[in-house]
Amino acid sequence: MPWCEIPPENLVHISLFGYDTVVEEAEFIWVHGPRGRQRIEKACPRVWFEDDADAMQLGATAILRT
Repeated sequence: MPWCEIPPENLVHISLFGYDTVVEEAEFIWVHGPRGRQRIEKACPRVWFEDDADAMQLGATAILRT
């Protein structure tokens, strides 16, 4: 189950992958997703995906295994 860095411009599509935007601020976006509520930095978004294929569809540049 990878943590992925995605291009900031693709953050607008995060809702297609099971994340619901809770609050959007100037530098961060708060979402509710598969791992509960989390804060994502807009300048360098790191997002958790259940599936590598989903990460690749959103343009992941790095997959960090935990």
